[in-house]
Amino acid sequence: LALVPVPPQEEPAPLLIAPEGWTSERIPFPLDFAPELEYRGLEDLVFAPGMFTKGADGYFSYALALELEGDLVLDAPFLERFFVTYYRGLCKAVGESRKLELDLDAISAKATGGADYFTVAVQAFDPFTDGGALALTLDVRTHARAGKTELAALASPADRSARIWKELRPILQAWQRARPAPLFLNHVYWIVERATYEALK
Repeated sequence: LALVPVPPQEEPAPLLIAPEGWTSERIPFPLDFAPELEYRGLEDLVFAPGMFTKGADGYFSYALALELEGDLVLDAPFLERFFVTYYRGLCKAVGESRKLELDLDAISAKATGGADYFTVAVQAFDPFTDGGALALTLDVRTHARAGKTELAALASPADRSARIWKELRPILQAWQRARPAPLFLNHVYWIVERATYEALK
């Protein structure tokens, strides 16, 4: 009988850098509150101070990042389906735990943009406080790499001129700097000696 020690697996590095005073959370996929999103991967979140306090500057303002397995096409229809399912699941799970009656069918998402930049307008509810209506704006960036699909988003109900957006944007900028644009090889130029050329011809 041979006992071979197996080193513990290292936790993947955070997908987002949380500013000082912000809180963070990591959730594995499939998400407990939205199992319909049948992906494998990770979700990292960072929450602004006051995230769960109505009237606070950082109310319901946060950043999220996803690292999903596989090569997914992240277009506007995908994002609309994803975020409707995500927020319906979140509102249902948290709302039921707090005995809130929420109209889940009223939750919607409208995505605009293209390529790797989108804006998503979400109509949902705040299940963490009083269940009131919540209109969120999400700034979304996407990034593809071999066998992985990544997404990062900033979310807030605040007006774009509000101070909280100035605190959110550097989080997304840092995420983008860590993910340079992919370089694709589509051409090879090869010079051979005459004898090889004649043989190939």
